[in-house]
Amino acid sequence: MDYISDLVKLVYYISDLVKLVYYISDLVKLVYYISDLVKLVDYISDLVKLVDYISDLVKLVYYISDLVKLVYYISDLVKLVYYISDLVKLVYYISDLVKLVYYISDLVKLVYYISDLVKLVDYISDLVKLVYYISDLVKLVDYISDLVKLVYYISDLVKLVYYISDLVKLVYYISDLVKLVDYISDLVKLVDYISDLVKLVYYISDLVKLVYYISDLVKLVYYISDLVKLVYYISDLVKLVDYISDLVKLVDYISDLVKLVYYISDLVKLVYYISDLVKLVYYISDLVKLVYYISDLVKLVYYISDLVKLVYYISDLVKLVDYISDLVKLVYYISDPVKLVYYISDLVKLVYYISDLVKLVYYISDLVKLVYYISDLVQLVYYISDLVKLVYYISDPVKLVYYISDLVKLVYYISDLVKLVYYISDLVKLV
Repeated sequence: MDYISDLVKLVYYISDLVKLVYYISDLVKLVYYISDLVKLVDYISDLVKLVDYISDLVKLVYYISDLVKLVYYISDLVKLVYYISDLVKLVYYISDLVKLVYYISDLVKLVYYISDLVKLVDYISDLVKLVYYISDLVKLVDYISDLVKLVYYISDLVKLVYYISDLVKLVYYISDLVKLVDYISDLVKLVDYISDLVKLVYYISDLVKLVYYISDLVKLVYYISDLVKLVYYISDLVKLVDYISDLVKLVDYISDLVKLVYYISDLVKLVYYISDLVKLVYYISDLVKLVYYISDLVKLVYYISDLVKLVYYISDLVKLVDYISDLVKLVYYISDPVKLVYYISDLVKLVYYISDLVKLVYYISDLVKLVYYISDLVQLVYYISDLVKLVYYISDPVKLVYYISDLVKLVYYISDLVKLVYYISDLVKLV
């Protein structure tokens, strides 16, 4: 803006210099005119004799000269009317362009709104998945109820006919319990590993609850061990078939316990997924802020454009004043045919001056394009920053899938921005 202001001042300064040259030229002409007056004194004696005869001719010449001046004056007034009409048409044209820009802005807002609706559909899909997870939790409650029934049912196991065969089967069962203890030990190690991860500090509360739940499972193992000891002291177990059936049901219940472990794992994954959704919401919030920032930059460009239009308007007013001044000068110059030639020369110079102003307009248009280019560079910096963040997120494979999806959306968004830039460039060329 400072550079453009300096250019405008330079143009005004050059205009003043041109006017100074015109004034010096008028002074030189005045010198020649005084010289002609000196020569005229020599001819006055002869002219005095002719005054009586040509006075009427002189009056006729003056009258014709006045008529010619009137014709030029009327012609200039007609040209001024056409010029004012063109200015009015230009104002209406600029108003239509402004309305077109607002309309394009509304279309862009509509595109962002449709994008938000698409994101809302994705969120609703995630909510449906959450409902399915809650349904699985309800099934988990039913499984826990079956475990309680199993405890009551074991208290009714009182008869075993073939004790030795049952002991062999009990050994196999104890072996499975040992495997379960090893699996629980691995879960404890997993808890220790999770406790060392600094990034999961805010998950400690949920992990502590998981530890308490695992502790309850360990207590259940000890309780089952006490039940096994009770089996050693029971001597009246007589129903082998029922016992075998009960063992089969126990295997089913152990399978349910394994499923319970898987459900707990799914719950942990759900926690990570919810955390990723929260981060995605923050990321979308940053994108929204970026959109508002770009909108502010666009408003700034519109404001600069309005300032440029104001400069053009003031320049046109100055030209109008100069034009009126030239009309006044024309009235004086018409009385002297030699000055009329100079005036035509001044008009030619004015055409060159207008040509230079047109070149200045093209230069300002190039500056506006440079502003758009700088804005694109700023956006590129933001996108590079997002890519750097993405490099940190790639360390978590679970998050990688979601961020690849975000990158695809970002590519579509950049494509839309590029199309918008080309469209604005076409509008600038149209102006």
